[in-house]
Amino acid sequence: MVLQSPSELNEQFREQCLALRASCDSFDKGNLWEAKRLSAAIYVLCHDPPTERKGSRTVSLLKQLDLKRALRFLSTTYSPPGHLLIYAPLLKIVSHSTEPFHYGAKLADGSENWNWLSFNDWWNETIFIANSRRSLSRKNLIFAMRSQDGGAHVDEAIRDLEYLNLKLGNSPFLTRSKAGVAGPPSIKLRVNLKGKPISDAVDEEFEPVPDGHLFTVRQIAFELLSSIGTLLPN
Repeated sequence: MVLQSPSELNEQFREQCLALRASCDSFDKGNLWEAKRLSAAIYVLCHDPPTERKGSRTVSLLKQLDLKRALRFLSTTYSPPGHLLIYAPLLKIVSHSTEPFHYGAKLADGSENWNWLSFNDWWNETIFIANSRRSLSRKNLIFAMRSQDGGAHVDEAIRDLEYLNLKLGNSPFLTRSKAGVAGPPSIKLRVNLKGKPISDAVDEEFEPVPDGHLFTVRQIAFELLSSIGTLLPN
């Protein structure tokens, strides 16, 4: 075993930052599959096992460089409303005059709600709640995409149901009109006056809003790059 020198670790950090930037640029040009490469780079920078396993030498790059302790991390979430239908604070709904509504990353929108957190608070913060009422954190999302859904490995089955809800748009509340449906594109909230989901027959002209997992990872990359800030290589 040969330990990497500080200069070698700094070069690894530089490469991961450049990978994040390149994948963000490509994602913003329409290559949404870049979210999976973003998940791999974010994992390398941020993920540490919850407990030290015998024989495991996995240590995040930010921890090796002592940046988890030294930095504050940008959270672009907002406080959930009192009557929670679906909570996805890193996303926005993008409308078009002819195409179906879809999700987008907020990026710098809503900066008046930004907070700067310790790494652990940021990494474990809730960033999605839907059907199951169980929460999904940044850590859970990055782990599922990187380790189960193609970031660095494709599992036979995806085990995180909250991740699947975000990926597939499985919400009883929010649907969008399908492509080709007469009239302008629209969003339908299937709730009654008390905020409860309506259980009537499914409208065949409407469908779930998918791909929230991709745009959420893009927003996490924005937060991480903003947090690293002046440490970023040119």
